[in-house]
Amino acid sequence: MDWILTTSLEVFLLTLIGGIVPVLLRRGARLQHLLASVAAGVFLGAVFLHLLPEVGELAAGHADHAGHAGHDHGGVIWIALLAGVVALFLVEQLLLRRFTDEPPAPHGHDHGHGHGHGHTEPEALCHEDHLDGDARHRMVGLATMVGLSLHAFTDGLGLSAGHEAEGLRDALTAAVLSHKAIGGFSLGAALMLARLERRRVMTLLVIFAAVTPLGAILRVAAFPDLSPEWLEPMTAFAAGTFLYVALCDLLPEVFHERRYGLAKLLLLLLGLGASHLLHSL
Repeated sequence: MDWILTTSLEVFLLTLIGGIVPVLLRRGARLQHLLASVAAGVFLGAVFLHLLPEVGELAAGHADHAGHAGHDHGGVIWIALLAGVVALFLVEQLLLRRFTDEPPAPHGHDHGHGHGHGHTEPEALCHEDHLDGDARHRMVGLATMVGLSLHAFTDGLGLSAGHEAEGLRDALTAAVLSHKAIGGFSLGAALMLARLERRRVMTLLVIFAAVTPLGAILRVAAFPDLSPEWLEPMTAFAAGTFLYVALCDLLPEVFHERRYGLAKLLLLLLGLGASHLLHSL
């Protein structure tokens, strides 16, 4: 249990440090959208370079090793991924919209993203109706929080395997710690774009930083006999939420206007590269 507690503290601090960076930067809308471009790249990289290949390997592995029954279990994994996409869509439509009606935090004269200045926005990629700029930003921030938290919880469950298997501890610690700072940074950027008060952003970041430690400690303390097979559909479900956030929230938000298009594209590619590098360590 000492190893779980020590590693959990490292995860918590590294995640929080990464999340604080966007909070400490100036609240200008231009910078917030540029930081969101990096976050979108990180999400796309996590989905297409890490999570989806991992889900595919899980499904194919069951099919190879268990014949028809394995094929059925592989189908369950893909269904879990689809369920993640649908679940986050429903969470946005039925739950998160209630929070988007709150007035945004004061942000001076830098409204930045073109609303109210004669710009006509294209229809959002995955939403049938239109939200005003601040409401949509809050929706993106909260959806990012949900998607990242689900993935962070599965990280905690996976990390807990080191409690029983000491030989896996170094590899598990490296795998989890390698992307915690950039995950915190991505969430911090999305929450600052949502124009929430810094105090509220910091509260959400602290909660998010505690999710992975909570998953690890909860599994070891309360569910020591939990089968590792439960982690596979949960990983696929988390991948589905990442897919939805990347394609339906972050990408449309980053490119809903043409200003700074080249800079956004380059930062998107930077986020993709960072995600690939971190997940290949």
